[in-house]
Amino acid sequence: MKLNISFPATGCQKLIEVDDERKLRTFYEKRMGTEVAADALGEEWKGYVVQISGGNDNFVLWGEKAGLLSFITGVATSLLQLYINKESYL
Repeated sequence: MKLNISFPATGCQKLIEVDDERKLRTFYEKRMGTEVAADALGEEWKGYVVQISGGNDNFVLWGEKAGLLSFITGVATSLLQLYINKESYL
């Protein structure tokens, strides 16, 4: 799965590919807008908190909208959009 991690305050973004299922479990069964600790992605992400803001699977592109209760199942998701929260960026 590809993770597009961005920091809107500076406009920076990073696209990483994660193949380890154990690292991705952190994001499964989460709703859009949920804040998740990024520690599971590796040592370089310790202390960061990311917010799930959208994604893409084989059938549809979905994003954050008012009232949208999409869940990430991990079954066919190929791209996940995450935002770094300003408070976690030190």
